[in-house]
Amino acid sequence: MKAKALLFDVGFTLQDDGKFFEKSLKHTAEWLKKQGAISSIQRFKKAYLFFDKKMHSYKYSHVFGETDIMKKALKKIKADSRIAKEAVKEWRSYQKALFKANRKFRKALVWAKMEGIKTAIVSNDRIERMNALLRVHGVRPFLNAVIVSEEAKTEKPKKKIFEIALKKLKAPAKKTVMFGDNPIADGAAKKLGIKWVKVKKFDRKALWEKGKAFKPDAEINEISKESIEKVLKKL
Repeated sequence: MKAKALLFDVGFTLQDDGKFFEKSLKHTAEWLKKQGAISSIQRFKKAYLFFDKKMHSYKYSHVFGETDIMKKALKKIKADSRIAKEAVKEWRSYQKALFKANRKFRKALVWAKMEGIKTAIVSNDRIERMNALLRVHGVRPFLNAVIVSEEAKTEKPKKKIFEIALKKLKAPAKKTVMFGDNPIADGAAKKLGIKWVKVKKFDRKALWEKGKAFKPDAEINEISKESIEKVLKKL
């Protein structure tokens, strides 16, 4: 396949968001206890996980912490929810320190640019988190577009977010490939005729999105120049 455009998911595709979430939740729970806001770390974590699974919005980044979810969790365990905003700020500050550059991804983008292939991030995420990630990865100069659900006011698996990407890149769906881990969110690109390549490196224990799970057109372990070149030859 001679691709015209490559689309990339971020969480669980370029980095281990499961680990980031677990560490951030643990850190924030310990921080709340030090502030005297909660008495039981386990009760708080259980309440947060309950509402994290139950509540959703295209504006949310479940991995980055959400004030609405934090408030609900604190109220559930009869803690003072007025500290919720400060707790999420602590969560996000801590998580940003965990980010590490994915050099293989950067190398792949440099290669794509040299080959005349356009590239874009298509992610269900917060703008704040995405900006922090792009700074760490050092890839913004090599991307033709960055589409984030909070800014686009739509999210995967809805077709609109993929349509935005195709329009920005001026690329035909049949010559575009989506790389991601999620069979519902990323797999939905297939509705438009975009090829979907599943990235398997990071295990996702739960899916927030609802809808049809799509079968991938191909699978790779991780994003790299070599894996992209190889899979494009097969598609």
